[in-house]
Amino acid sequence: WCGRPGWCYVCSTVDVPVVGYHLTLRTDDKVEVRRVLEANNWQFSCEAGKLFAYTYQIEEETDAEVMNFPANGLIYVDNYVWVDGQIDTAKLTIASAKLDSPVDTDIYINNDLLYTNKDGQDIIGLIAENNIMVGLYSENNLEIDAALLAQKGRVGRECYVWGAYRWRDTITVYGSMATNKRYGFAWTNGTGYATRNLYFDNNLLYYPPPYFPTGTVYQLDLWEDL
Repeated sequence: WCGRPGWCYVCSTVDVPVVGYHLTLRTDDKVEVRRVLEANNWQFSCEAGKLFAYTYQIEEETDAEVMNFPANGLIYVDNYVWVDGQIDTAKLTIASAKLDSPVDTDIYINNDLLYTNKDGQDIIGLIAENNIMVGLYSENNLEIDAALLAQKGRVGRECYVWGAYRWRDTITVYGSMATNKRYGFAWTNGTGYATRNLYFDNNLLYYPPPYFPTGTVYQLDLWEDL
């Protein structure tokens, strides 16, 4: 649109491919949403029969847009999701899926995802259509406070070949895990997390995450005295 002589205004649009969304939860009941523009570099895998493993690292993303937690406690993302942060007296479920596509999406956790209160006031549920994965450049001491559900894939970490980050110290999961395939954060060659602390959050029995799939009856699946 051109106005007075010498002045001209031109509007144009550019399509920017988005490979996923980075969600950072905050203790003030808000979430920082960043569009991930480039991610998932790879290195060779040490898993038998597998050529390479993705690192699940964000390479480029947009500035954050801050939004309130939804009133019903459910965040649905029609794409891949990276999630981290901390909540305080909130109950939230994050679901990642492409329901109208043959692509099965993942959730990635590279930094702490924390509760402020571990008495049932804070509850997080993560539902991935495929995997819930911890990336190569994850924190050396990583804590995940959440109920994890990998519908078609697994909860775990890839088997990485080289670099200091293939060895990590301690991972702590405080919540629960439901996985289609075998879970694991360490490998027999010594890579991954040397110490794995897996704690079931008893509060999930009475305060499941919003819209999280649950049965009507709880039963004992395995008991082991330590």
